[in-house]
Amino acid sequence: MDFSIIIVNYNSGLLLRECIQSILSALNNVSYEIIVVDNMSSDSSFSDCNDILDKHLILIQSGDNLGFSKANNIGAKHASGRILHFLNPDTRISQSLEVDYRNVLNDYLKNNHNVYVNPLQDRDGTVYYGDNPLPDAMNLIKHYVCRKKAKLYYIGASIIIPSDDFNRIGGWNEKIFMYGEDADSFYRINKDRLKIKELPSIIYHYGGGSSNKAFTNMEREILIQKSLRIYFQSNHLSWFNYCLYQIIVLLPFIKRPQRIWWQIKAIYNSFTHL
Repeated sequence: MDFSIIIVNYNSGLLLRECIQSILSALNNVSYEIIVVDNMSSDSSFSDCNDILDKHLILIQSGDNLGFSKANNIGAKHASGRILHFLNPDTRISQSLEVDYRNVLNDYLKNNHNVYVNPLQDRDGTVYYGDNPLPDAMNLIKHYVCRKKAKLYYIGASIIIPSDDFNRIGGWNEKIFMYGEDADSFYRINKDRLKIKELPSIIYHYGGGSSNKAFTNMEREILIQKSLRIYFQSNHLSWFNYCLYQIIVLLPFIKRPQRIWWQIKAIYNSFTHL
Protein backbone atom coordinates (compact mmCIF):
# COMPACT_ATOMS: atom_id res chain seq x y z
CA MET A 1 0.00 0.00 0.00
CA ASP A 2 1.37 3.40 -0.97
CA PHE A 3 -1.02 5.87 0.67
CA SER A 4 -3.24 5.78 3.74
CA ILE A 5 -5.69 8.68 3.87
CA ILE A 6 -6.74 9.22 7.48
CA ILE A 7 -9.87 11.22 8.28
CA VAL A 8 -11.07 12.00 11.81
CA ASN A 9 -14.81 12.59 11.94
CA TYR A 10 -17.03 14.21 14.52
CA ASN A 11 -20.52 15.35 13.50
CA SER A 12 -19.41 16.43 10.02
CA GLY A 13 -22.82 15.89 8.43
CA LEU A 14 -22.81 15.35 4.68
CA LEU A 15 -19.28 16.75 4.38
CA LEU A 16 -17.65 13.44 5.33
CA ARG A 17 -19.45 11.45 2.66
CA GLU A 18 -18.69 14.11 0.05
CA CYS A 19 -15.02 14.04 1.05
CA ILE A 20 -14.84 10.26 0.65
CA GLN A 21 -16.63 10.36 -2.70
CA SER A 22 -14.19 12.99 -4.01
CA ILE A 23 -11.27 10.69 -3.13
CA LEU A 24 -12.85 7.64 -4.76
CA SER A 25 -13.57 9.65 -7.91
CA ALA A 26 -10.13 11.25 -8.20
CA LEU A 27 -7.69 8.43 -7.45
CA ASN A 28 -7.35 5.70 -10.04
CA ASN A 29 -3.68 4.87 -10.56
CA VAL A 30 -2.21 4.75 -7.05
CA SER A 31 -2.68 2.17 -4.33
CA TYR A 32 -4.47 3.69 -1.34
CA GLU A 33 -6.86 3.17 1.52
CA ILE A 34 -9.21 5.57 3.30
CA ILE A 35 -9.36 5.19 7.08
CA VAL A 36 -12.17 7.06 8.83
CA VAL A 37 -11.95 7.25 12.62
CA ASP A 38 -15.20 8.46 14.18
CA ASN A 39 -15.18 10.16 17.59
CA MET A 40 -18.67 8.96 18.58
CA SER A 41 -20.60 11.37 16.38
CA SER A 42 -24.15 12.08 17.48
CA ASP A 43 -25.28 12.82 13.92
CA SER A 44 -25.53 10.35 11.02
CA SER A 45 -22.28 11.42 9.32
CA PHE A 46 -20.45 8.18 10.16
CA SER A 47 -23.34 5.72 9.85
CA ASP A 48 -24.25 7.17 6.44
CA CYS A 49 -20.91 5.89 5.15
CA ASN A 50 -21.77 2.24 5.84
CA ASP A 51 -23.42 1.90 2.44
CA ILE A 52 -20.26 3.03 0.59
CA LEU A 53 -19.21 -0.45 -0.43
CA ASP A 54 -15.67 0.14 -1.60
CA LYS A 55 -12.56 -1.93 -0.95
CA HIS A 56 -10.54 1.22 -0.21
CA LEU A 57 -12.69 2.30 2.75
CA ILE A 58 -12.05 1.30 6.38
CA LEU A 59 -14.44 2.59 9.07
CA ILE A 60 -13.32 2.68 12.72
CA GLN A 61 -15.41 3.71 15.72
CA SER A 62 -13.13 5.13 18.43
CA GLY A 63 -15.58 4.40 21.27
CA ASP A 64 -15.48 7.94 22.67
CA ASN A 65 -14.78 11.53 21.68
CA LEU A 66 -11.01 11.23 21.95
CA GLY A 67 -10.08 14.47 20.23
CA PHE A 68 -8.26 15.07 16.96
CA SER A 69 -4.77 13.86 17.94
CA LYS A 70 -5.69 10.54 19.57
CA ALA A 71 -8.10 9.64 16.78
CA ASN A 72 -5.47 10.42 14.13
CA ASN A 73 -2.96 8.22 15.96
CA ILE A 74 -5.51 5.39 16.00
CA GLY A 75 -5.91 5.80 12.24
CA ALA A 76 -2.12 5.74 11.79
CA LYS A 77 -1.84 2.50 13.79
CA HIS A 78 -4.33 0.84 11.45
CA ALA A 79 -2.65 2.23 8.32
CA SER A 80 -0.88 0.00 5.82
CA GLY A 81 0.44 2.80 3.62
CA ARG A 82 4.06 3.84 3.38
CA ILE A 83 2.82 7.43 3.24
CA LEU A 84 0.11 8.95 5.45
CA HIS A 85 -2.25 11.70 4.35
CA PHE A 86 -4.11 13.35 7.24
CA LEU A 87 -7.19 14.99 5.78
CA ASN A 88 -10.09 16.88 7.36
CA PRO A 89 -13.63 15.64 6.67
CA ASP A 90 -14.74 19.13 5.58
CA THR A 91 -12.52 18.98 2.48
CA ARG A 92 -12.70 17.66 -1.05
CA ILE A 93 -9.71 16.76 -3.16
CA SER A 94 -9.16 17.78 -6.77
CA GLN A 95 -8.41 15.42 -9.63
CA SER A 96 -4.81 16.63 -9.80
CA LEU A 97 -4.00 15.24 -6.34
CA GLU A 98 -3.07 11.96 -8.02
CA VAL A 99 -0.19 13.76 -9.77
CA ASP A 100 0.95 15.09 -6.38
CA TYR A 101 0.77 11.59 -4.98
CA ARG A 102 2.99 10.23 -7.74
CA ASN A 103 5.55 12.99 -7.13
CA VAL A 104 5.47 12.33 -3.38
CA LEU A 105 5.95 8.61 -3.99
CA ASN A 106 8.88 9.29 -6.35
CA ASP A 107 10.52 11.41 -3.64
CA TYR A 108 9.96 8.64 -1.12
CA LEU A 109 11.48 5.97 -3.39
CA LYS A 110 14.54 8.22 -3.81
CA ASN A 111 14.79 8.34 -0.01
CA ASN A 112 13.82 12.02 0.04
CA HIS A 113 11.50 12.04 3.02
CA ASN A 114 9.65 15.34 3.17
CA VAL A 115 6.42 16.65 4.63
CA TYR A 116 3.91 17.93 2.09
CA VAL A 117 1.07 20.44 2.24
CA ASN A 118 -1.48 21.52 -0.35
CA PRO A 119 -3.06 24.90 -0.98
CA LEU A 120 -6.53 25.21 0.52
CA GLN A 121 -9.45 26.92 -1.17
CA ASP A 122 -12.22 28.30 1.03
CA ARG A 123 -15.88 28.63 0.09
CA ASP A 124 -15.31 32.24 -1.02
CA GLY A 125 -12.61 31.15 -3.46
CA THR A 126 -9.64 32.32 -1.39
CA VAL A 127 -6.58 30.09 -1.96
CA TYR A 128 -3.88 29.86 0.69
CA TYR A 129 -1.35 27.44 2.18
CA GLY A 130 -2.28 28.31 5.76
CA ASP A 131 1.32 28.90 6.82
CA ASN A 132 1.94 30.66 10.12
CA PRO A 133 5.01 31.28 12.31
CA LEU A 134 5.53 28.62 14.96
CA PRO A 135 4.46 29.87 18.43
CA ASP A 136 7.76 30.97 19.94
CA ALA A 137 8.66 34.53 20.96
CA MET A 138 11.95 34.73 19.04
CA ASN A 139 10.48 32.96 16.03
CA LEU A 140 7.60 35.44 15.96
CA ILE A 141 10.08 38.35 16.06
CA LYS A 142 11.97 36.74 13.15
CA HIS A 143 8.67 36.50 11.27
CA TYR A 144 8.08 40.23 11.66
CA VAL A 145 11.68 41.24 10.89
CA CYS A 146 12.67 38.71 8.21
CA ARG A 147 9.87 36.33 7.28
CA LYS A 148 12.16 33.93 5.40
CA LYS A 149 14.08 33.08 8.57
CA ALA A 150 11.01 32.14 10.60
CA LYS A 151 9.97 28.51 11.08
CA LEU A 152 6.43 27.82 9.92
CA TYR A 153 3.55 25.50 10.62
CA TYR A 154 0.64 24.77 8.31
CA ILE A 155 -3.07 24.29 8.95
CA GLY A 156 -3.67 20.61 9.63
CA ALA A 157 -6.52 20.22 7.13
CA SER A 158 -4.18 18.34 4.78
CA ILE A 159 -0.75 17.01 5.75
CA ILE A 160 1.16 14.28 3.92
CA ILE A 161 4.08 12.56 5.66
CA PRO A 162 5.91 9.21 5.26
CA SER A 163 4.83 6.75 7.94
CA ASP A 164 8.33 6.17 9.31
CA ASP A 165 8.91 9.92 9.66
CA PHE A 166 5.54 10.30 11.39
CA ASN A 167 6.53 7.62 13.88
CA ARG A 168 9.95 9.17 14.41
CA ILE A 169 8.51 12.56 15.43
CA GLY A 170 6.19 10.77 17.86
CA GLY A 171 2.88 11.08 16.02
CA TRP A 172 0.28 13.63 17.07
CA ASN A 173 0.52 15.06 20.60
CA GLU A 174 -2.31 13.31 22.46
CA LYS A 175 -2.16 15.83 25.31
CA ILE A 176 -3.78 18.33 22.93
CA PHE A 177 -7.49 17.59 22.55
CA MET A 178 -8.29 20.24 19.97
CA TYR A 179 -6.59 23.27 18.35
CA GLY A 180 -2.83 23.70 18.09
CA GLU A 181 -1.99 20.09 17.28
CA ASP A 182 -0.79 21.14 13.83
CA ALA A 183 1.64 23.71 15.30
CA ASP A 184 2.91 21.11 17.77
CA SER A 185 3.55 18.57 15.01
CA PHE A 186 5.32 21.09 12.81
CA TYR A 187 7.52 22.15 15.72
CA ARG A 188 8.82 18.57 15.85
CA ILE A 189 8.95 18.37 12.04
CA ASN A 190 11.18 21.46 12.02
CA LYS A 191 13.24 20.11 14.91
CA ASP A 192 13.79 16.88 12.97
CA ARG A 193 14.88 19.01 9.99
CA LEU A 194 12.35 17.50 7.63
CA LYS A 195 11.85 19.64 4.55
CA ILE A 196 8.35 21.02 4.03
CA LYS A 197 7.24 21.10 0.41
CA GLU A 198 4.21 22.94 -0.93
CA LEU A 199 2.32 20.90 -3.54
CA PRO A 200 0.25 22.53 -6.32
CA SER A 201 -2.98 20.51 -6.17
CA ILE A 202 -5.81 22.42 -4.46
CA ILE A 203 -7.74 20.95 -1.52
CA TYR A 204 -11.21 22.47 -1.27
CA HIS A 205 -11.75 23.40 2.37
CA TYR A 206 -15.43 23.95 3.08
CA GLY A 207 -15.26 24.51 6.82
CA GLY A 208 -18.44 24.08 8.81
CA GLY A 209 -16.87 21.54 11.14
CA SER A 210 -18.62 20.59 14.37
CA SER A 211 -16.42 22.80 16.56
CA ASN A 212 -17.81 25.92 14.87
CA LYS A 213 -21.26 24.95 16.11
CA ALA A 214 -20.32 23.54 19.52
CA PHE A 215 -18.37 26.45 21.03
CA THR A 216 -18.78 30.18 21.49
CA ASN A 217 -15.88 32.40 20.42
CA MET A 218 -14.73 32.68 24.05
CA GLU A 219 -14.96 28.91 24.65
CA ARG A 220 -12.98 28.29 21.48
CA GLU A 221 -10.30 30.80 22.51
CA ILE A 222 -10.04 29.17 25.96
CA LEU A 223 -9.40 25.80 24.28
CA ILE A 224 -6.79 27.41 22.03
CA GLN A 225 -5.02 28.93 25.04
CA LYS A 226 -5.00 25.60 26.89
CA SER A 227 -3.51 23.92 23.83
CA LEU A 228 -0.92 26.69 23.51
CA ARG A 229 0.34 26.02 27.06
CA ILE A 230 0.56 22.30 26.34
CA TYR A 231 2.53 23.14 23.19
CA PHE A 232 5.04 25.21 25.18
CA GLN A 233 5.32 22.59 27.94
CA SER A 234 5.61 19.60 25.57
CA ASN A 235 8.36 21.25 23.57
CA HIS A 236 10.25 22.48 26.64
CA LEU A 237 9.80 26.17 25.88
CA SER A 238 10.19 28.40 28.93
CA TRP A 239 7.49 30.31 30.80
CA PHE A 240 9.36 33.51 29.95
CA ASN A 241 9.08 32.57 26.27
CA TYR A 242 5.35 31.88 26.75
CA CYS A 243 4.72 35.26 28.45
CA LEU A 244 6.79 37.18 25.92
CA TYR A 245 4.97 35.45 23.07
CA GLN A 246 1.59 36.48 24.52
CA ILE A 247 2.74 40.09 24.81
CA ILE A 248 3.98 40.15 21.20
CA VAL A 249 0.69 38.67 19.98
CA LEU A 250 -1.29 41.37 21.83
CA LEU A 251 0.83 44.32 20.64
CA PRO A 252 -1.00 44.77 17.28
CA PHE A 253 -4.23 45.35 19.22
CA ILE A 254 -2.79 48.23 21.26
CA LYS A 255 -5.38 50.61 19.78
CA ARG A 256 -8.20 48.17 20.51
CA PRO A 257 -8.24 47.84 24.31
CA GLN A 258 -11.49 45.86 24.29
CA ARG A 259 -9.85 43.21 22.13
CA ILE A 260 -6.84 43.08 24.46
CA TRP A 261 -9.01 42.65 27.56
CA TRP A 262 -11.07 39.97 25.81
CA GLN A 263 -7.87 38.07 25.02
CA ILE A 264 -6.53 38.48 28.56
CA LYS A 265 -9.85 37.18 29.89
CA ALA A 266 -9.54 34.11 27.66
CA ILE A 267 -5.97 33.48 28.88
CA TYR A 268 -7.07 33.82 32.52
CA ASN A 269 -10.08 31.54 32.02
CA SER A 270 -7.87 28.94 30.37
CA PHE A 271 -6.06 28.59 33.71
CA THR A 272 -9.19 28.61 35.89
CA HIS A 273 -11.56 26.51 33.71
CA LEU A 274 -9.65 23.23 33.72
